[in-house]
Amino acid sequence: AKPFIGRGFRIIKLYFDRSAEELLASIDVLQSAFSDIDIAVDALWRFSLEEAISFGRQLDDRHIRWFECPLLPELADEHATLSTEIRTPIALGESYRTHFELQPFFTSKSLDVLQPDLGRSGITESLRIAATAHRQSIAIVPHVSIAGGPQIAAALHFASMTPACNLV
Repeated sequence: AKPFIGRGFRIIKLYFDRSAEELLASIDVLQSAFSDIDIAVDALWRFSLEEAISFGRQLDDRHIRWFECPLLPELADEHATLSTEIRTPIALGESYRTHFELQPFFTSKSLDVLQPDLGRSGITESLRIAATAHRQSIAIVPHVSIAGGPQIAAALHFASMTPACNLV
């Protein structure tokens, strides 16, 4: 992390690619070494609801920027329950192609950060998704799945015309 922070990056996303204890230890080391960074955690759909609540409460204690993809993407009701049980913002969106698929999440108010993936939903549909999210005061952060040049360029253009987007 040190070279990236030295280049000005202030948000680090950690993937749940190790044990919970190892991930929490990594967060603790980063937070003690760098007081001026935010850390987001991408759980990669690994948790049951009970596990997500327990882990989410540990993230609450660490003031994490967001808890991304904690539960399987089809579980809108469980995401809604999770959002009432933890303080850490819930981020999701990369798995969905249309605003129709996201409707249950908008209705249940179960997300705080919406991450449409332009490579999956396209620019026009991502703008529809963002408009719905903006009406509900949900932050928009475009997801860049393959991180190729054209998709990054599209995400930057999308961000520049999306009112609730201040991060790519």
